[in-house]
Amino acid sequence: FLFSGIGILLSVPRLRAEEVAPRIVHHPSDVVVKPGNPARLSCRAEGSPQVSFEWLRNGQPLQVTKADGPMVQPMVLSEGSLFFLSVGEGRGGPSHEGVYACVARNAAGTAVSRNASLRIAVLQEEFSVQPSDVEVAEGEVAVLNCGPPTGRPDPNVLWKKDGVPINVTDPHFTVLSGKLIVAPAEKKNSGSYVCVAANTVGVRESRAARLSVLAKPTLLLKPENASVRLGESAQFYCQAKGDPPPTVVWSREQGPLPNGSRYLVNPDQTLQIHYVTVQDAGTYTCTAANDVGVVTASAQLLVQGIMVKKSLRWKLNKKAQKYAVWRTIIAEV
Repeated sequence: FLFSGIGILLSVPRLRAEEVAPRIVHHPSDVVVKPGNPARLSCRAEGSPQVSFEWLRNGQPLQVTKADGPMVQPMVLSEGSLFFLSVGEGRGGPSHEGVYACVARNAAGTAVSRNASLRIAVLQEEFSVQPSDVEVAEGEVAVLNCGPPTGRPDPNVLWKKDGVPINVTDPHFTVLSGKLIVAPAEKKNSGSYVCVAANTVGVRESRAARLSVLAKPTLLLKPENASVRLGESAQFYCQAKGDPPPTVVWSREQGPLPNGSRYLVNPDQTLQIHYVTVQDAGTYTCTAANDVGVVTASAQLLVQGIMVKKSLRWKLNKKAQKYAVWRTIIAEV
């Protein structure tokens, strides 16, 4: 009661505590859960008087477990979060997959959270792309393809070499969209590779693929120019290495080596030419080739008898010219 300025006693109603409508301060987030695992959709709200919570699933009120009841359905925790003891995928039991929203209420109003989805984690068995065997030369780029199985959440992809996970800090290796890129490839990178896909459900492995890093041919011995006399033997050396071992073939500028016993290629790839003739003079080429490259080297064969014959012919021609001049002079006299 209050007295007015003129002495009249007034009656004033009792003031109530201030009421504040609920406000969501923590919205739920999307979750992906393996079947049978627990899950939690978080929600918190402020308001006065005290806020109560309920949840919607796919827009409909969700039946929840009482605090003292069996945990068949999810439970609303005291701060408003929704707790699942064991997420069901719907195979012969309840399915908890869906779109959820938290509803906070009090006498002053209602607030609804943002939607959040609960999805069941999966990982298919089959790879969309299996890696296949690859052959490259040293120094080139090798690419091993892999299309991992579809899954939720998206599976992480890693690679194993000879049963051991590759060292991701090795600058030679890069995993890009599931593919393994090896650059530049080295001999030590050869081996058996497996693509591995994993998420919360489990792990899947592809079939093994072989990476073979091959070596282009190189010449250990190259042929050198040779000069021999008519009737002697000539010899040219040529030795090559590579992976796979290269095939060595001899040829000359006119084409393949002539048939016959005078030309002999030894097991060490040395070329021998016996009883050299004038026609044997020229350029001889050693060619080494394998699946990833070719290398060649050439040398000249000089036959000394050819120059002697030319010199003798020139001298005989000079003598013949002098003799013809003397005959002309005598005849005129």
